[in-house]
Amino acid sequence: SQVALPGLVTTLAALSPEERNGLPGLEDGRGEIILAGAVIVQELQQALACPVFVSDAGLLEGILLSGATGC
Repeated sequence: SQVALPGLVTTLAALSPEERNGLPGLEDGRGEIILAGAVIVQELQQALACPVFVSDAGLLEGILLSGATGC
């Protein structure tokens, strides 16, 4: 959410890439790029004023949700 994302970015920034690699659910080796990705998502969310939803569901569910919210 727009409220939670800045906290996540701050938390990720405080960790080394090796520490980020150890986070649950993060594929090994992604610790070096996850912070940059989170910052990009945060900036896009602010610029587009659209909510961001993170789900482990598939692409179809994401498309349906996107259509329902209008973003």
